[in-house]
Amino acid sequence: MGMFVFKNGIIAGGDIGGWVYKGEYTVGDDGFAEGAVTFEIPAGAASITGVTADDQPLSVRVPIHLPVIIDPDETYRIETPQGPLNAKFRKVTGA
Repeated sequence: MGMFVFKNGIIAGGDIGGWVYKGEYTVGDDGFAEGAVTFEIPAGAASITGVTADDQPLSVRVPIHLPVIIDPDETYRIETPQGPLNAKFRKVTGA
């Protein structure tokens, strides 16, 4: 499980594996957030796409295209440099 905060064009977050998420976004007239997130993978950790950070941390930058209004029942496909992943999001607070 990870948590992302989208606020004022900045993306920040992390997860229980010690990963750190940071990036930026803009909201288009089409109601989608466009931008990129850099995932900082701790040394020795493996990603769900199979990438492993050996003895040094690893940074992976991933473009995003997500609707501003998230459907918690929807699965969103995110294309990463290491392959696709499917994610579900749940908004926990805010307008």
